[in-house]
Amino acid sequence: RAFIFANFEAISRILGGSQDLSKNMFPLFIRCVILLFLVLALSGTMLIYTGDRTDFDFVLTIDSSSSMLADDYLPNRMEAAKDAAKIFVDSLGAADTRIGVLHFGGVVYTAIKPTSDLEAVKASIDSIQPSTAGGTAVGDALIASTNLFLQTDRGKVVVLLTDGQSNIGTPPLDTLNYTINSNIIVNTIGIGTQQGGKFFNLSIVSRLDEDSLRFIAERTGGNYFKVESEEELKDVYRQLAETTETRMTTSLSIYLVFIGLFLLVAEWILLNMRYRTLP
Repeated sequence: RAFIFANFEAISRILGGSQDLSKNMFPLFIRCVILLFLVLALSGTMLIYTGDRTDFDFVLTIDSSSSMLADDYLPNRMEAAKDAAKIFVDSLGAADTRIGVLHFGGVVYTAIKPTSDLEAVKASIDSIQPSTAGGTAVGDALIASTNLFLQTDRGKVVVLLTDGQSNIGTPPLDTLNYTINSNIIVNTIGIGTQQGGKFFNLSIVSRLDEDSLRFIAERTGGNYFKVESEEELKDVYRQLAETTETRMTTSLSIYLVFIGLFLLVAEWILLNMRYRTLP
């Protein structure tokens, strides 16, 4: 059945309304996308991906407190740790890999800043001597390790070895956010046998804070290892060096901001050209 309408102006307004609606939806969609990108940028969105070890710089952080002279490792814990660390350097072998070395007791010492001169790295490991400052400053060692990476945009890995628990300086868990925000992976190694050892006729049994070491490793994407012998220690360092892939992170905030600004400019152009209301 047909209907006859005489008011063509009314029909035109009805049909034109749907066109105006679709016309206004696209700028609204663009604004929603811009808002989404800006929210993601402000929230510090990170991209997590798998990277090859040749894209990494490393810092070997070694406990040099007096308890590391205990003889439950041969000839003692410190020498066993130094030998294992040199195996790590030899196992890496990548020409563009840079390695730094720190050691710590009550204070932290930089043996060498990250360098691709692997012979110099091994010499710096050999130069480590027992700390004359009492205590074990694990937190301060984490801060110093993180600071050694400030000049690099490559992947960053710390291998931290200790036979005790932090008892001086900044608590390790208080430094963790600084390390995490710097996108650093921390692998932690606890050494010392259950029986302990002796030095200068004094018996030493390690009092590892395994919970903290495990927590630090897990929060930063690393692994915690508890070793009971020299061979286990060498195997752990060799395993860490031969791992071909590991987690890397990069911030997307700056890219999201640029995309948001680009869309904002695009919206302004559209509103002033195609979507401008003509008189």
